[in-house]
Amino acid sequence: DQPRQDLIDELHRVVSATGKSMAQTIYSEVYLKSNHWIETRTKIYERDNYTCQICSDPAQVVHHMEYVHKGSEYPFELVSLCNKCHNLYRHD
Repeated sequence: DQPRQDLIDELHRVVSATGKSMAQTIYSEVYLKSNHWIETRTKIYERDNYTCQICSDPAQVVHHMEYVHKGSEYPFELVSLCNKCHNLYRHD
């Protein structure tokens, strides 16, 4: 159907423009903008008091310590970090 084809065409356009793989594109352009992720991220920020769990600066990202359950993460797999600490410790 046309809406599905439009989504596929848009994903291909983003993949071509960014040089990311299709999986990376779906993760960053679809999953990280989904209501599920936004709600999960908010719960983790609240749990961590909106504070980086490494340096105590204000948190700016929720980091996956494990990617095994990406899409159905457990809270213990996620941690609030500032951008500086996230850039130091991320493994993607």
